[in-house]
Amino acid sequence: MKPTTAYKIIQKECDFLGKSFSWVWADIIKHGSMIYSEQAVQAVDVLSDHCPHTEDLMWFCLQQKIKLNNT
Repeated sequence: MKPTTAYKIIQKECDFLGKSFSWVWADIIKHGSMIYSEQAVQAVDVLSDHCPHTEDLMWFCLQQKIKLNNT
């Protein structure tokens, strides 16, 4: 899975739940596949590998949000 696809999967969870990206991220890490789909759990793993530091993740998410808003 590409990091951009992983971002979109987590963002869909955010939109569905009406929660922030960071809240959903933490909730997926906390509850994993007990609550979330395997695809959402895999998306967190992909982004964790792609962005090993919190600052990297925040920057990547900001870039993706800008790209989505410009399309």
